[in-house]
Amino acid sequence: MQKILLQSDSLEDVIKMRDFFESRLPYAADISGSKRETEEYLNSFPVHLFVWETAYYGVEASSWVKELRGLGFIHPILILASTADKNVMKGSVKSDKVHFLQRPYEFKALKGLAVKLIQSRNLPQQMYKRFKTNQPLNVETYSTGEQIESSMFNLSVGGAYFETEKKPVASVGDLLKMQVNLNDVEKSHMMSARIVWTTKKGSYSGGYGVGVKFVRNEEIYKQLLEKL
Repeated sequence: MQKILLQSDSLEDVIKMRDFFESRLPYAADISGSKRETEEYLNSFPVHLFVWETAYYGVEASSWVKELRGLGFIHPILILASTADKNVMKGSVKSDKVHFLQRPYEFKALKGLAVKLIQSRNLPQQMYKRFKTNQPLNVETYSTGEQIESSMFNLSVGGAYFETEKKPVASVGDLLKMQVNLNDVEKSHMMSARIVWTTKKGSYSGGYGVGVKFVRNEEIYKQLLEKL
């Protein structure tokens, strides 16, 4: 059985996390009360995901994560932080393959991210906080011209997530043209994006789920020219 190790400054919070994981996921979850205990545990037992809840992620926290990687821990590390030094966070994402989820968070989001990290170590890091929405979305693929009517369920500065009734022809890596219709303000925005992950059954409508990252127009032109 795959195992998750949980560490937090708050015993009450870490117990809640453990109870949630063990009741909702087919994984065992253990608790660590300190950095030293975590290091000893990782050296003694197989752990497939380490989740660390902390108030602040800065230079000191980043240095310790680097130590864990130096000890040979190769599995995903998920940091649950209230605040973070943005430059330090980006450095950890790049050099130590660390993932972040901003506190406060919903347990549903924590569950989904934990499953994705365990199942796919190469999951792209979510760098921006996402906001729930439910807006109609028209999607067109650059490569085939396929048009897809869907619903967008969350949105951030860096990307979005939407679900469709049927599996689209487009796959991971394909470029999309997205028309977002904002009903509340009666405006429409056109954006370009790249598919970074998919799922056969989304958690909102139950349709085929697609996660995308927004890209600049120069990147679109460059990739299209390369295919000529």
